Amino acid sequence: MIFRSRIIPFLFVIFLTGLNYYLLGFYIKGDQTYYRLLYSTFSETNYRDIFFVAIPIIGSSEPFTLTILWLGTQLGIEKDLYISLYNFLLLIGLWLFCRQNKSGVLILFLIFTNYYIVVLMTSAERLKFAFILITYAFVFFDKKWIRSIFLISSILAHFQSALFLLGLGAYRALANKVIISSRISISGLFIKLISILFVCIISYYFYDNISHKLIVYLGNGDIYSLLKPLILFIVSLLSLKSYWSSIKIFIVMSPLFYIFGDNRMTMVYFLVLFYFLGIEGRLKRPAFLVLMAYFSVKSIGYVTNIFSFGTGFV
Repeated sequence: MIFRSRIIPFLFVIFLTGLNYYLLGFYIKGDQTYYRLLYSTFSETNYRDIFFVAIPIIGSSEPFTLTILWLGTQLGIEKDLYISLYNFLLLIGLWLFCRQNKSGVLILFLIFTNYYIVVLMTSAERLKFAFILITYAFVFFDKKWIRSIFLISSILAHFQSALFLLGLGAYRALANKVIISSRISISGLFIKLISILFVCIISYYFYDNISHKLIVYLGNGDIYSLLKPLILFIVSLLSLKSYWSSIKIFIVMSPLFYIFGDNRMTMVYFLVLFYFLGIEGRLKRPAFLVLMAYFSVKSIGYVTNIFSFGTGFV
């Protein structure tokens, strides 16, 4: 039983990591054109200059991601191998999350072959680091300190993770049962104060970068961008325990589709539902299973594009 529940999935993770390493060798265009250039440039860059070097190449300067990439170059590790190590961490985190919530083999297979997970492992390099942190935040969801540190730190890996945190806030702060207490937890208050301070520091030092990103993203969506969040909303209504939570998440997330476009936000909305349904033990709900199966099938075309065109997006 232990062999089946732990060893086999672990070996499958190793197999997928090796397969992904092979796949990365073909991904030489698209986003990877710039990430490969950044990685090679970092090998001759002093740490204090990495932010100035990164902005012209990838148009971003998230400190956690840049530090991780810079360390890889200083250790002399070949880029695809180095990134594969973090892909391994992502897959292990997803496995731990699914095992912890008793999701079953089918869910594990569907999330490992999911289109957005494959995108995170190949193209969306900065966002990958953010979702590694987010994944382990949900693995340790009951441990408030660890969860808070991972979630807040994810913003330093990719500012887009703040969009995910908005969905998290809608789910937790606006739950059906609101418990009002006259007592304030000192640890909880301290975490909130540290979080506010942390966000202020990020806003102060990276204001120009964040403003530039917002200007670039604004207007990416149109009225048709609301179709996908509507589909995800229907899936959440049929899957989450609380209809009210589904409505509130939709209210928070749907305007972001118009601002940032549906491609980016569909990934965020889907992963919001994945982690929440995992916590609720409802990943096997029929509507969500159908959605998972669709995204697993969609990953086939993406992988085929990498072999044919050197990028997943054509």
